[in-house]
Amino acid sequence: MTIQPATREELPEALTLLYDVAPEDRPAYLAHAFRLMARGELDPADFWLARDAGHLIGVMALRELAGAAGIVWPPRTAPPHRQDVEDELMEAALSHLNRAKLLQTFLPPEQHELAGPLLRHGFTHVTDVIHLEHPGGLIAPPLEHLEIVSSPDVKSPEYRRLVMRCHDDSLDCPELNRHRTVDDLLTGYQDIAPERDGWRMAVWHGAPVGIAITSPGELSFIGLIPEVRGQGLGSVFLRQILDRMGSPCRLIVDERNTPAKRMYARMGFQATAARHVLLWFAE
Repeated sequence: MTIQPATREELPEALTLLYDVAPEDRPAYLAHAFRLMARGELDPADFWLARDAGHLIGVMALRELAGAAGIVWPPRTAPPHRQDVEDELMEAALSHLNRAKLLQTFLPPEQHELAGPLLRHGFTHVTDVIHLEHPGGLIAPPLEHLEIVSSPDVKSPEYRRLVMRCHDDSLDCPELNRHRTVDDLLTGYQDIAPERDGWRMAVWHGAPVGIAITSPGELSFIGLIPEVRGQGLGSVFLRQILDRMGSPCRLIVDERNTPAKRMYARMGFQATAARHVLLWFAE
């Protein structure tokens, strides 16, 4: 058995096996994949193939992410199912991603049976997340003494402390925060929201109390320091951020984060999907 990254020519076969694409859907699915590849959003080398005597017998997807993290999609094997091939692919993936502090997988609930290889190799199902979307168009009510300003120098000690304080006691996947430094957080946010215009800070009574990080159509993070939570600031802060985005907004919330889910529901967010979250942490 050999295991190695896919080439461009091998990608159609790899995608068909990995995502179990129905024959009638393959032309459109593969055309979309090649458009993503042409834009640099899909790299054939992110798909690792297991072959035996030249025949494709298994495939999985993996990618190193900024901020000492990585993401994987569980392996699939050609019929008949072979656990040994799954395990070989998992071991190759963990070896390749050996610089990551944590690895993530997001599985649709209807595909929970794919989690077996992950669970055998140290992943844990920690929670579910809900994908939410807002159509845009809110008008933010004013709140005395609250300002929304552009984030200052993100390398400054003051801003770095603010970022960590906004993550303190967070109910959104707190398992992640115990393993990430401020450098990991900032590197990750800079990768998914490179335009600094999307980085905003909430200032209340002259003191920084919150941050929001956005990219077009996406709210990657919004949070307040613990001392000012529960006073209505979060709702006003979110409304002002949505106004500034001026377009439909997508975000993800931890199923366990009841206060945030209630706030998003009041704001008119609608659930569009759910995912199981499986995490692996380096020892």
